[in-house]
Amino acid sequence: MKHTMSKGIIRAVTGSVGRFLSIFAIVAIGCGLFAGVRSTGDEMRATTDRYFDQTGLSDAQIFSPLGFTETDAERFSGIEGVEYFMPVVSVTVASEHGDEMRNLRVQTYLAGDAHDRMNRPQLVEGRLPESASECVVEHRSIRDGSYAIGEKIHVLIESDSYESMFLRQKEFVVVGSVDSPLYLSFSWSAISIGSKEPRYNIFTNVDAFNPGRYNSLHFIFEGTAETFCYSPAYDDIVSSGTRELELKTQAWVVDRYREYRENKEGAFSEIPEKLITDFFESEIEPYFILTRDDVQGYTLFENDTQRVDGLARIFPVLFYLVSALVCLTTMTRMVEEERTQIGIQKALGYSTAAISVKYIAYALSAGLLGGLFGITVGFQIFPRVIYRPYLIMYRLPPIRPEFRFEHAWPALVFAVLAIVLATIFAIIKTLRSRPAQLMRPIPPLIGRSVPLEKIGFLWRSISFFHKVTVRNLFRYEKRLIMTILGIAGCTSLILTGFGLKNAVNDIIDKQFTQILTHDYRIYTKQSLAQNDEEGIVLMLADIKGISEVCPVFAQTVRMGDGDENNMEVSLLVPSNPDLFRRFYNLRERESRAPISLPSDQVVISEKAAILLGIQKGDSVLIQPEGKEAFESTVYAIAENYVEHYLYMSPEYASRRLGGMGEYNVLLAQTEDMSNAERERLASEILEQDSFSALLSYSKVKEHMHEIFKNLDALIYVLIGSAFALALIVLYNLTNINVRERIREIATLKVLGFYDSEVSSYVFRENAVLTLLGAAPGLLIGMFMHSSVTLSGEVDMIMFGRDIHPSSFFFAYLITCAFSMVIHGIMHFYLKRIRMVESLKSVE
Repeated sequence: MKHTMSKGIIRAVTGSVGRFLSIFAIVAIGCGLFAGVRSTGDEMRATTDRYFDQTGLSDAQIFSPLGFTETDAERFSGIEGVEYFMPVVSVTVASEHGDEMRNLRVQTYLAGDAHDRMNRPQLVEGRLPESASECVVEHRSIRDGSYAIGEKIHVLIESDSYESMFLRQKEFVVVGSVDSPLYLSFSWSAISIGSKEPRYNIFTNVDAFNPGRYNSLHFIFEGTAETFCYSPAYDDIVSSGTRELELKTQAWVVDRYREYRENKEGAFSEIPEKLITDFFESEIEPYFILTRDDVQGYTLFENDTQRVDGLARIFPVLFYLVSALVCLTTMTRMVEEERTQIGIQKALGYSTAAISVKYIAYALSAGLLGGLFGITVGFQIFPRVIYRPYLIMYRLPPIRPEFRFEHAWPALVFAVLAIVLATIFAIIKTLRSRPAQLMRPIPPLIGRSVPLEKIGFLWRSISFFHKVTVRNLFRYEKRLIMTILGIAGCTSLILTGFGLKNAVNDIIDKQFTQILTHDYRIYTKQSLAQNDEEGIVLMLADIKGISEVCPVFAQTVRMGDGDENNMEVSLLVPSNPDLFRRFYNLRERESRAPISLPSDQVVISEKAAILLGIQKGDSVLIQPEGKEAFESTVYAIAENYVEHYLYMSPEYASRRLGGMGEYNVLLAQTEDMSNAERERLASEILEQDSFSALLSYSKVKEHMHEIFKNLDALIYVLIGSAFALALIVLYNLTNINVRERIREIATLKVLGFYDSEVSSYVFRENAVLTLLGAAPGLLIGMFMHSSVTLSGEVDMIMFGRDIHPSSFFFAYLITCAFSMVIHGIMHFYLKRIRMVESLKSVE
């Protein structure tokens, strides 16, 4: 009996290869997408972690504008918990390049043991510098034509400047190009700090600098090389290490200040006098402790991987639901086709378990093979495809996908469980019947009237074949429901993919075109006293190209619901709320109603409200910097897509914050001009002594385009997978509908119907089912889109909530087009149906 059952299983596979392969393909796509996409974020983080370990990226650094001597550096070399220590010099200087003036960051390339372990530049072309007059540039600068190997670089240094305290070489020859882990991103910040924002980085020999003087100390802590850099354990090691650095640096500052007070003239004779005065007697910070989070692109890349994780959380699960539904339909049809054989086996004494094994083994083999194939291929393909666009923005090595068991086993187990349970559900009803019932064919369903017949004039106006189509649709209710649900699932997946594309694109358009209607955010060096404000505003407005200016008080505050749920937000208080409306279009997202700043309440941005679970009319606890916390009522929730904001009127802020009148930020609008002209205008503004930094929203838009362009690869993968699944599902459903009506189709051929007439008779019903199924699929897709976008967001970003009308149109159209393609394929199958064998199939 066992041998007979084994042969039955083999014959079941070889006798219905199309059905077996369709289940195989559905499971492969579901498992491959689930495992592959879910592993992509982990693979991206693992790639950067390996890269940082190979290049020895420092865990922390101390930067001081006053600089460190050899003696100072020795004080930090023996700190507990530090494994490697390296002093570095880095200065920003101007350089003439033809008619262009460029700002360069010149830094040491150390050839000693310390540098062999820390912040190692990766040579891409040429060689490393061997003398003080040689340098290497970033490979980006070679690739875009900014510099060439063999070119000379002349730097401009004034004799009594800060830079002259460190750098003594004024001419360099480019001998090679490198990629440095210190500059992970190809993009430059949208914030310009001072008029010397460095746009190019060059590395040179230590002999190009004055000996014994540094302005930055780099550290690698014990245990970080063996710890995954994006893990909480790594954060704990770095936090502990930076606390030790903070204590050591504070003691160093105290000693340096005492030395300055005791001997003003002799203590710092080698340092320009103006720098010493600014350092000890003004608001200049004496030092900065920076970690990897401050490395250009480090946090940005981590956020990118979190966005990938978010989108991978929900979308693949939806594939499982559609796949399970289609597998249920497929196995149900297989059992119904073989009910005669099941009846004979029961009559011969085969147990229920023995009969069930054939169908469970059939489904299990298709599921296991499809799952293993999909997972293996998915682990290799999806991470590579999704990761590739990120190499446009980041200097990273190629990804090396691995088989990740933590993502493989849930994909395989869920897929196998779904298909096996669907098979058991399909066979259980048949096995309850008596052998005599099973050995006879299922009697055809009795024809009955349909609701359309009650509309007499409409029913009489349609042709005979159309009447047959309508009656067949309502006659086979089970087939009607299963087909509509399958098509609806495919349409909803396609719409969700298109909707994701809309959600990402809407962020940039709505945030930086509709909501933020100004061009610059300019930071002043000191708060604007009431008597200085008017003069500085007028001075800025007089710069050619600036059309309007609005002073604003900006500060980072903490906001929460009074419990542990709290977050940092940017507080904005305009000097003139009426003027502020021309710079910020505060509005409610759904109603588009404008929001005015109330005199006794606050307005918060939408994403902050979502994260805190706050609604209009709720109370929030606000903790300003250096002041007592206070409660306030939320007047309105403003539409916003990037970062979190809290808005107050100047009257309310004056009462709550203990007096207003000093503003520290200027919002500026420019006249109509190109981005290049805006960049030149930004440089002109920063040449003024009153301003310390400038945020250009044209640059922000460019950076956001780069960031979300990387997400396009993931979205296209999801849309492409939805397309593939839709094709397979439609083929499967159409194949099932044709096979279960094989005798009816053979009868039509015997009656003399042409092939085209037979196809029209069969596929007319499928076309109607496609049109009926795609419509609710659009509705289901709206709910799926909402779930996927919410899961794909990170804390600082809110995706667009609207699906564009064109996405509905194309999702519906593509579903119908796929259905027509399947009909074309199945037409050739119908032509090959043999009439006699089909009519005798019951016997």
